Amino acid sequence: MNETTRLQGEISKSHSGPAWHGPSVLETLRGVNAARAQQRLGPEVHTIWEIVKHLTAWQQVATDVVLGEEYRSLTDEEDWPPVTGALAADWEADVARLSTANETLVKTLDSFPDARLDYTVPGRDYTFYVVLHGVAQHNIYHAGQIAMLKKMLA
Repeated sequence: MNETTRLQGEISKSHSGPAWHGPSVLETLRGVNAARAQQRLGPEVHTIWEIVKHLTAWQQVATDVVLGEEYRSLTDEEDWPPVTGALAADWEADVARLSTANETLVKTLDSFPDARLDYTVPGRDYTFYVVLHGVAQHNIYHAGQIAMLKKMLA
């Protein structure tokens, strides 16, 4: 198995499982409905729904970089996109967009050669390897955050 294939597995497992560390993002989201996803513990605390949109944004950035676009910093609104719906269908659509973003990134890596993993990302001082590991780590971090929010909101 080559390294890119391993990274695909780590990114996929951090999103949908089974992950070694514990529940993946989707496993953690199980049982969260639109009402719970919108609950806010305090003015400085992101909601579960906001975290889902944030995860989607960064997986899209990683896909763009793998496809050759220059890595760009996201604006605050792009980094933490506003939640624009309140219905169950809106929530389900945003969770589906997150899964699509993850699947697109993993699929895009099918044609990404191992040799490019050590290349520096255009516009940055780190490699594609770092970005791709970062996606899996980012997913794991926010899965833990979602798990804590679920417990605190129960």
